[in-house]
Amino acid sequence: MNKGKLVKIVVVSLIALLLIVFIVCGLSEKITVSYYQLDSDKINSPIRIVQISDIHSCYYGENQIEIVEAVRNEHPDIVVLTGDIFDDDLDEINSEVMIARLSKYYPLIYVSGNHEAWSNKAKSSRQREVLERYGVIVLNSESYDIEVNGETIRFLGIADQAYS
Repeated sequence: MNKGKLVKIVVVSLIALLLIVFIVCGLSEKITVSYYQLDSDKINSPIRIVQISDIHSCYYGENQIEIVEAVRNEHPDIVVLTGDIFDDDLDEINSEVMIARLSKYYPLIYVSGNHEAWSNKAKSSRQREVLERYGVIVLNSESYDIEVNGETIRFLGIADQAYS
């Protein structure tokens, strides 16, 4: 085998390997949990916030059990939904099931992401109806104060400009 053909095979193999790694890791629907602790002299009581983003209306088991249990296991005071909760291509039913279940236990605060912005008008309207139906606080480039554990917390949500 000549040197040029060998180099070509190695390059094509590396590209294929990188593509497989991207597909497996980059497009995974697996729930990932990260923890952060923020300290402030302005807050005297501990407050637990769960942030959910980029679920893209994916399926997480019957009645969205995987994501709902992951949230409940953290015992949050508030749940914030920060973009791409819905998807521009997929039906919103999986996101609606999650929102319906979580709204029974926690205040939900929502800000849109690019996939909501990319949705057509009818789909955007259905997404907003879901949020309204379950009493989700929607921040469309505005702030909202909420009292938690005797503390007033201000949330600011900057919506994707195409969603406004």
